[in-house]
Amino acid sequence: VDLMRGQKSDKVDVTLAPEELDVLENVLPAKYEEAREEEKLRTQREDFSDMVAENENKRKRKMQEKESKSKKRDFKF
Repeated sequence: VDLMRGQKSDKVDVTLAPEELDVLENVLPAKYEEAREEEKLRTQREDFSDMVAENENKRKRKMQEKESKSKKRDFKF
């Protein structure tokens, strides 16, 4: 099964051997669903990395805010 990587829609390219069509029934829907599941898994991995990066940025921002607040307290008399 070959997927088109440049497109972000539900379009899926499916490659079948002629022998598969002769032997099995409902090959096309099965191949289509298989390709969609692979695409979903690939998308979920990307979403997780985005989530990790977002959490890291949030953590850094909070640390900077905390440092800036503590510096302000140090200079008060």
